[in-house]
Amino acid sequence: MDDFFTEKHKTLDRLARIANLIAWGSLVVFGLYGITQIVFAIRELATPSYRDFLGNNPWQVTNTISYLLTPLLRAASYWVFLRGISLGLNMILEIDLNARTRTDAVTYE
Repeated sequence: MDDFFTEKHKTLDRLARIANLIAWGSLVVFGLYGITQIVFAIRELATPSYRDFLGNNPWQVTNTISYLLTPLLRAASYWVFLRGISLGLNMILEIDLNARTRTDAVTYE
């Protein structure tokens, strides 16, 4: 059974696992970064001078919201992209293994 996986299969499996680990790592890192940005923004909103600044500049509210959401959206997009790569590589690996199993079963019968 050890010779069932070729080097190509092992490489595809290894790349899929690496993509999956990087996906979760980026989700954690960028998620924590986004949460800390939100916490700092809430602290800054508590100051009267910043609330006055936002009141005088209505577009600054939009800039602040986009600044706060960027790390969270980046985390989600990296996670979706890398999980898609991981799942795609696993699907290719499974299709190849299923095709190989079928051809082996036909040749042995």
